[in-house]
Amino acid sequence: MRSNKTRALIGAVALTLSIAGCSSSGPEIDDPGDTSPYRLPTSPDSVIYNMTVAYTAMDVDGYLACLADSFVFHLNPADVHDPDNPLPAYWRKGEEETIHKNMFADDSDVVSVNLTLTTTHVDSMPGPAPRSDGDRWLYREAVDLRVTVTDVPENATYHAAAPVEFLFRIDPNEVGPHEEQLWEIIEWWDVFDVERPGELVEYTSWGSIKALYR
Repeated sequence: MRSNKTRALIGAVALTLSIAGCSSSGPEIDDPGDTSPYRLPTSPDSVIYNMTVAYTAMDVDGYLACLADSFVFHLNPADVHDPDNPLPAYWRKGEEETIHKNMFADDSDVVSVNLTLTTTHVDSMPGPAPRSDGDRWLYREAVDLRVTVTDVPENATYHAAAPVEFLFRIDPNEVGPHEEQLWEIIEWWDVFDVERPGELVEYTSWGSIKALYR
């Protein structure tokens, strides 16, 4: 996690970030003295907000806090079957931690990260009854991710714009300070961009950028 630089980035993001479905009133904090930029994850929207804050601030711990311990990331099928650089069909939270420690390290080639997520569709998915955390919510997100890296003679930017889907559940092991139910991402899919027919644009996936730092 970055120190002064990270805190400055987090502060700027918390003031300027706008995500569909999230309130502009600021983080949900219980202690008025708490200056954390993160919201209590009492809804999927709050988790998405926190992910965007953490990613833009290059905060590994903040990012991992959005993911369930049993989290699985499913890569875009086009990346999995790429004959030039085939990737695994999925990986788990441990791989996410390794990737983002590499990506966000002080000696990484990453200069800055900008991420915007816009919710385009939400579906309810019943989970295993009769558990209180049985409900699942599937969120489809439009992605605008720009990762700027050092390059010679000038910086270059990786741009991911293919959509993703997040599957949320209520955390079965943790509650908030006032017994609030807390949400987490249990699965994530990089998907083909099937909603833009006829556009002559190639959309890089988020997973293909993450894979550079495995």
